[in-house]
Order: sequence, then structure tokens, then C-alpha cells
Amino acid sequence: MPTKLYANIHQNFDNSGSVSLFIFGEPGETVEIRSQSGFSASGIISEDGSVSIGIPQSLAMSGTGINDQGLQITSDADVSAYISNRQPQTTDLSIVFDETSLGDRYVIASAADAISDGGQF
Repeated sequence: MPTKLYANIHQNFDNSGSVSLFIFGEPGETVEIRSQSGFSASGIISEDGSVSIGIPQSLAMSGTGINDQGLQITSDADVSAYISNRQPQTTDLSIVFDETSLGDRYVIASAADAISDGGQF
């Protein structure tokens, strides 16, 4: 079953660490990763059922507003994924959502001035 996953990366402290996208599925399946900002990558799921793709820190979102830094992960097979944004003493980990689980109505709560500009939720 074809899969479309969507993700974004939030800025983590000073963006000096590394961001990895971990994708899981059947060995040999190909995955494509793209953003509207021009980033693209691909990978093949290895014999252990996973592939790790490095994501540039420049795609980390901060602040509020609309941007083109979100990621779309596609595969002709059933895959799942999560993102790790690692830095010393602080690591962010996010589950990646598939298109079928996303609706079209959202509430985003953000504490103003709690984290620099309150752009994270």
C-alpha cells in the first residue's frame, strides 16, 4: 500500500546538532523525501528493516507563520518513521504522521514568550 508521511523539524536550542529521519518497512523498499524548499533525498530500507536519512538543520522551523520547510516522505510500500533532532543535553524526537491520519482541523497551543518566540507547541 503506498504511503505518504508528513513531518517537520523544530529548532532545538542552537541548531548545532544532527537531525536524522528513521524510516521503517520491508527490506528493499525505496523511500523519497522532499520539501518545497528544494531538499530531496532517497533511501532503500536495509535488511534490518530501517534506513536513516540525514536532514539539514536549515530545515528546522522556528517562529510563527507559513514556510516551505515541511517534509513529505513517500513510498510505494507501507512505511513508518520518526525524526530525531539530537544535541548535547537536549534531544527532540517526533513521530511522523501518515496522510490518512491527518484531518483538516487543528488547534495549536503555544505559550507566548515561554520559548523565545512561542513558536513551538
